[in-house]
Amino acid sequence: MAKPAPERACDVIMKGGITSGVIYPKAVTALAEKYRFRSIGGTSVGAIAAAITAAAELNREGGGFDVVEKLPERIAKHLPNLFQPAPAARPLYALLRWGVLERRFGKAFWTLLFHHGQFVLVGAMIAFTLGLFSAAIGGSLFAVVFALLVFALVTVGLSAWSVVANAKDVLEENFYGLCPGPTQEDAEGIGLSDWLAETIEEAAGRGLPDDPEELRRPLTFGDLARSGRPDAPESEPGPIQLAMMTTNLALRRPHWLPDLTKPGHPFEALYFREDEFRLVLPGWVVDWMTQGPAARPGPQAGLWHMPEPDDLPVVVATRMSLSFPVLISAVPLYAPDGSGAVRRMLFSDGGISSNFPIHFFDALLPRRPTFGISLESVSTLPGGERASLPTAERPDPWIGLVQPKGPLGFLGAVLDAMQEWQDRLQTSLPGYRERVADVYLLDDEGGLNLAMGSETLDALTKIGAEAGALLAGDRFDFDDHRWRRFLVAYARLEETLAKTAARWTGAGSGESMAEAMKRIAKDPSSFDDTDPETMRAMLERFDGLMRHVAGWDEPLASKADIPQPESALRITPKA
Repeated sequence: MAKPAPERACDVIMKGGITSGVIYPKAVTALAEKYRFRSIGGTSVGAIAAAITAAAELNREGGGFDVVEKLPERIAKHLPNLFQPAPAARPLYALLRWGVLERRFGKAFWTLLFHHGQFVLVGAMIAFTLGLFSAAIGGSLFAVVFALLVFALVTVGLSAWSVVANAKDVLEENFYGLCPGPTQEDAEGIGLSDWLAETIEEAAGRGLPDDPEELRRPLTFGDLARSGRPDAPESEPGPIQLAMMTTNLALRRPHWLPDLTKPGHPFEALYFREDEFRLVLPGWVVDWMTQGPAARPGPQAGLWHMPEPDDLPVVVATRMSLSFPVLISAVPLYAPDGSGAVRRMLFSDGGISSNFPIHFFDALLPRRPTFGISLESVSTLPGGERASLPTAERPDPWIGLVQPKGPLGFLGAVLDAMQEWQDRLQTSLPGYRERVADVYLLDDEGGLNLAMGSETLDALTKIGAEAGALLAGDRFDFDDHRWRRFLVAYARLEETLAKTAARWTGAGSGESMAEAMKRIAKDPSSFDDTDPETMRAMLERFDGLMRHVAGWDEPLASKADIPQPESALRITPKA
């Protein structure tokens, strides 16, 4: 059933969290009742939710959100089989699943015994031989104790060595992940990449070609961008912007998808290997990328140009954002290194660098709300609530108050702080925090809990509905939100402009910045292609603005009721 198009529009950002994605469908459908989605973003599993939401918005009149509505049931059905290890990685995946993720140590032991049983036999033989020798020296009791100790040390040591050696080979062969993504040979059910691609296409209302020989075309970012007029008012459907984050491990930095190959980005060109992409993506998607109208051969056999942003399949970007280290394989791409050669780079999970990119669509003065749905791991529930929305009267005190349990918990808290500190600082500001709904997850919910039962999945689905209802309800006041944003923007602009004006006019400091820029502009050492008339106009505009600011009598923000804590205005590179 098609959902009527509301007159109001919003943007939405969804946080990463692997299996926690079951929370998002009901939250999205609750928001879809009141808002159209113009810009949608996310990281990791949040990127999956963002991609399907964008596809559903594109197909709103055709029932796209019916697909979203049914997602919890489908996720519950397929979740145990979505994460399919490569055949060579199955022993290691079983050890990781039983011994680390689900802590079923008995099953982990039998898995170890089954796949590394030869070392048990070797340990028994060595222990028996040394036991006989020790019996002749120290008696039977000493021999038994000594033999058992030798058996334990040899068995554990050799098994551990075998696991580590096997893990190194398996991870290197599979781009440092156990589960490549597509459906694996002899596996039950559908694999993650195939499920994701089919769900995106279904939500977008795109079926298989009528002609079986015809090349199947995946949904692209250009399809979303062309869904409405760029100048469409907020009350009418406009272009749909979809954005995701991925992490370039070679350059140690995040990248904003789909803009990898836009002018001004780090790569003059970017390539993929067809055989490697077939390991991590559905074959029919790779067929289109190598045989479709946007296909461009690269500089070497087997290499192909990455599609331009508008031609990039949505599922490719989503898979690049969802590459949780060790569990899911990274995505390999290639770029020229300046010497004529190309070098491989691995793109891993977007959550490594920004797990909640709330800044994606923000503006100093927003025209529409940018909602966020944040997943928070807690040991106890704050006030018994499973979802909350901060307000002016009730700012949420629980963010950051998680107490680590034990050494592993402490290490996890350290990694979380490294990963999320920028996002958390951003969402602590009034004018920013009141549009983010927090969903509280207990230790056995979401995250890497791959074997959640139906009761847990149902509970998480309902919590998602609660979060969506909070954002779509009366508690969020957009006028009040914009008022706070104005106050924060005013205070920061006033301070920044006043300091800049003082440096520009340079009273009492020798050559002013204005004089220096006029002198340098006559013969700059770099970026010197601007025509003189344009440069003159730039200098005049900047000088006029700075002298206007310099004429202000006194700052007003210090006298005003400005939301706290203080914020900073700075120029940073766009990922």
